[in-house]
Amino acid sequence: NRGIKTYEINWKFIEAVWGTKSQMVLTQTQDLLGLDNSGRMNTPSTSEGNWQWRLKKGELDHHTAARLAELTVRNGR
Repeated sequence: NRGIKTYEINWKFIEAVWGTKSQMVLTQTQDLLGLDNSGRMNTPSTSEGNWQWRLKKGELDHHTAARLAELTVRNGR
């Protein structure tokens, strides 16, 4: 596995993107929360049931927001 832990792999990707020189970066809320397929926005090749995922009250907690804020400041974003 070349030293990459799969634990919180979502945050490894977010950290990598936030560390780039791109003028703008973004991530989906589902990735911030580390959701599995239950957080999908759509399913390719299907015509129904897409674009229905919604953030529920309390899902985005202070710990996650603080972690993203720290990453943002650290990378000068």
